[in-house]
Amino acid sequence: MQVGFYGWQKVEDRGKDPSRSSPWWIEQGTKPHLIHSSKTMYDKSTATKYGHNVNHPGQAATHVLRNSVYNNISEIKAAQEEYLKLLSGEIEKAKSKIDDEDYEEDD
Repeated sequence: MQVGFYGWQKVEDRGKDPSRSSPWWIEQGTKPHLIHSSKTMYDKSTATKYGHNVNHPGQAATHVLRNSVYNNISEIKAAQEEYLKLLSGEIEKAKSKIDDEDYEEDD
């Protein structure tokens, strides 16, 4: 399982339209805070103007990632075991290709 995200700068570098929100905010929630802008902020859908400052009420945590992991832990462990077995097999194959007679230890 690959977990992570690109910051908005990297997303823009790849020519995509970034979201300015962080997955961390969704997972852990946010406390109430002041949002300040040099431009007047407004809601395009309702044409409501808010001025330069907005008191954001905060956002409750949703724990999307945490719940996904907890609800699928047996599948995650099974996949981990499968790939560790494959990796161990590849390591054993590589060991068999090593010629120990040509190896000299330095004292």
